[in-house]
Amino acid sequence: MLQICHCFLLLTNYVGYLLANVATSARVAHEHMNTRLTASKIAALRPKPNRYRVWDSEIQGFHVRISPKGRKTFVLTYRYEGFVKEITIGTYGNLTIEEARRLAKKLTGQIADNIDVSAQRKAREAEAYKNARATLWRFYSEMYLPWAEANLKSHNETSRTIKSDFKHLLNRNLAAITQWDVQKWASDMQKKRLYSALSARNESKKLARQSHENWASKRKKILKPIISSVYSDYLMPLVLLAINTGMRRGEIFNLHWSDIDLDKRLLTVRGEISKSGYTRHVPLTTEAQRCLNHWGQGKALKGLVFPSPRTGKRLDNINSAWETLMKLAELDNFRFHDLRHHFASSLVMRGVDLNTVRELLGHRDLKTTLCYAHLAPEHNLSEKKDAR
Repeated sequence: MLQICHCFLLLTNYVGYLLANVATSARVAHEHMNTRLTASKIAALRPKPNRYRVWDSEIQGFHVRISPKGRKTFVLTYRYEGFVKEITIGTYGNLTIEEARRLAKKLTGQIADNIDVSAQRKAREAEAYKNARATLWRFYSEMYLPWAEANLKSHNETSRTIKSDFKHLLNRNLAAITQWDVQKWASDMQKKRLYSALSARNESKKLARQSHENWASKRKKILKPIISSVYSDYLMPLVLLAINTGMRRGEIFNLHWSDIDLDKRLLTVRGEISKSGYTRHVPLTTEAQRCLNHWGQGKALKGLVFPSPRTGKRLDNINSAWETLMKLAELDNFRFHDLRHHFASSLVMRGVDLNTVRELLGHRDLKTTLCYAHLAPEHNLSEKKDAR
């Protein structure tokens, strides 16, 4: 009886082995069907319980792989240094058979040149992944922020600043952030703070003047004449003119209304008040024209544009007012002369050629103006190409 059971068990195992081999042989045979793949033949392929392949008879190694769920994928199998490898070309539906065949032929040509196309693609994808992670946001969130939280008491304020001021750069690769980008950010940030401080100071002084006028009126005191309905004093229009024309401080102190043609939107810096000794003409921007129109309201438009409020003669300096403004703007080491640099930098960043910038600034030699060359748009493009 035991012998019969043992024989039956052996027979069962043998039958199972035969059935498995038959199934495997059938699957392998089906995988190795050779036919010229066409759109109609691929469309007719139906999913089976196991994944299978249908090979193309025209291009060696080219085939379509059908998953149990019916997904059809174009693949190229090849040998490289004794190893069998494969590379996915794309899915049927996203690619037509003609497109997949063209790509397969291209890959075959690269393989013939002894290129491991699969390894090459993986390396390219790894580099792309690395670059995607090497953005300013990744650096900030994964490296800088943990360090800042552990070492800086002001990390919350710093985080807000980075996310607001550098919002346009957060998704950019670190290697693609150039000196031009940083310089532009610094310039925009300084201008934003400066304008905000100018407006705040102007409004504060206007309120103080109004309060004083109310006090004086009640006591029938003699009121001082209103300098301007828009500006509380000379500082805001003087600074706005400087940042829009690139004029030196001394040139503005010596500027006369006769040097300005508001209708033609042109300002003349006379040679006798210019550092270079040469007369130059500077076009007025919309902001500069509006600023001078407001400042000139109610005035005779004769003599100095910005006379001293105490003497009526040429201004001697604005050091005290400027220092107060810089504290309000929270700008360290920002000199009045930096307004001139800002004017020149903005022009170069917008693509104005250096010789034109030289003429507007009143430089005798182009070499002096060349310090702004790195801000030119074409220089920025060159830096980005080098980074890539």
